[in-house]
Amino acid sequence: MRIVFMGTPEFAVPCLERLVSDGHEVVGVFTQPDKPKGRGHKMQFPPVKEKAVEYNIPVFQPQKMRDGTAYSVLKELDPELISFIFDIHWAQTGGVDPASYIRKLGKRISVCHFKDYRIIKDAEGNYVRDFAEIGTGNLDLDECYRACRDSGIE
Repeated sequence: MRIVFMGTPEFAVPCLERLVSDGHEVVGVFTQPDKPKGRGHKMQFPPVKEKAVEYNIPVFQPQKMRDGTAYSVLKELDPELISFIFDIHWAQTGGVDPASYIRKLGKRISVCHFKDYRIIKDAEGNYVRDFAEIGTGNLDLDECYRACRDSGIE
């Protein structure tokens, strides 16, 4: 199967490795642009790019996904599937109900990345978002797990 993989962080690398080891033809990887790291501000590849380069998979690092360039590349690659990791925390932060979105996208999601947060008061009395241990914040964990199970997501 011709697949385009979209991911950036270290936790996405095993997903890319699995696609390759299962014999899929990964025709391209989309990841965030390289960023300066450390005291010397040396440009560093995102972890997914490092793995893609190791596998000789073409890497695309668009500055923006909405300007039409990424879409043109996707059309040219002509994948049968676009694989990506769904970050539940950012979906919830963006105002999306993660469980309903999981059900809507179904098997198009490769992996769900669970993070939770809670709303707390900071020292100045402002309400702010704070990361929380899974299941202790605002995330409806049980419903998200059910949505993953019902959708066949590992």
